[in-house]
Amino acid sequence: RASDLAKYDAVLLGTSTWGTGALQEDWRRRLTEFPAECLKGKILAFFGLGDKIAFPETFCAALSQLDALYAPAASQVLGGTGLTLDDDNQGLLTEGKVAGWADRLKSEGLG
Repeated sequence: RASDLAKYDAVLLGTSTWGTGALQEDWRRRLTEFPAECLKGKILAFFGLGDKIAFPETFCAALSQLDALYAPAASQVLGGTGLTLDDDNQGLLTEGKVAGWADRLKSEGLG
């Protein structure tokens, strides 16, 4: 629920990308439950999952949809363009990418 987010100063938002760039169905169904206003003034960071081999043109494209919706309401967006992962095809890189992203978020002021 959007009201549950009120107690947090920072929120990490993520989604997988389906097919040729679609936002995950769970997110699409719930966008009205989580309007941008519920994250107003929050510190945000974004992460996405996708298939870089099968869909290189739209790899993690749904991430930009979350960014476009929620970043304008944020007080600050950390982590640059967000963390992008392809655990199926590049699983050996996942742990290092997550650790590097976590370090970047810390260096930018998160926790």
